[in-house]
Parts: sequence; C-alpha cells; structure tokens
Amino acid sequence: MCAWQVFELAPAGTADSDTGIAAVSRIPGHLEVWWVGANSNSVEGAYWYEGTPWARYLLAPDLASGDGLAAVSRIPGSMEVWWLTFNQSINDAYWYDTAARAAGDPPTAAGRTAATGSAATGSAATGAAVPGPATAAGGAQGGPPVPTA
Repeated sequence: MCAWQVFELAPAGTADSDTGIAAVSRIPGHLEVWWVGANSNSVEGAYWYEGTPWARYLLAPDLASGDGLAAVSRIPGSMEVWWLTFNQSINDAYWYDTAARAAGDPPTAAGRTAATGSAATGSAATGAAVPGPATAAGGAQGGPPVPTA
C-alpha cells in the first residue's frame, strides 16, 4: 500500500487564504496549480512533470484581487486561468503548447478582459514567484515546458 507524501509547495504566509487554489492535469504525468499571492496580489503557479521536481513561476503580477480564481484544461495542449481584479473585471490567461502564455491587462496585454456579472467562482493560495524568460523548453515567464513526444 502506498502512503500519502506531504510537502510544502508555497511557504507559510505567502498564499492568500481567502482565495483558495485552482489546479489542472492536462496530460498524464502533469500537474499545474495556481494561487493568489498573500501580499503581492499576483497570480502565481507551479507545475510538475513526472520525473521532475515542482517548478514555480509568476503568471500575472499585481493583477488579482484575491476574490476568485478558476482554471480548466479543455484539451491536452491547452490551459486557461481566470481571476477577479481590483477593478471588478475578470482576467484570463491561456496557454497553448504552440504559444506562450498571455495575461489580460497591463503589463501583459495579450489576454482578454470581461465585465463582471459573469459567473466566476473558485479560489487560490500563493508562494514566492520564480519568474523567468521564455525559453525553447518553456513558456513566457517561466511557464511549463512543452513535453516532446
């Protein structure tokens, strides 16, 4: 019988406890989780591929109000995250295995913003961000690398 293994993904006090977390598994052997930073109001994330350690990244700095977070992976090559902002809009960040991540509103204006009134529920929790540049193996801002077949 296998026993549960427990570890800390984000250090104590770094996650907004009122928002909760969102997570998806877009392919076998992959996990991705997002949360809102306790003091940074940023959307932060971490990813894991089987056989590798967890890696953390910053998805959207200073954009989240901490009032809601949701995510979905509708197809194996796609992930999408939504969060509520301080101006009562809903921001969206998406990732496709053929494109870098994009987040709504400055500083990365490639995302989409929707007016409030849409149904949006969910939550998030946070840790210190590990931003990184786009690389051949990963998305913008240190996003998950695209596995090769």
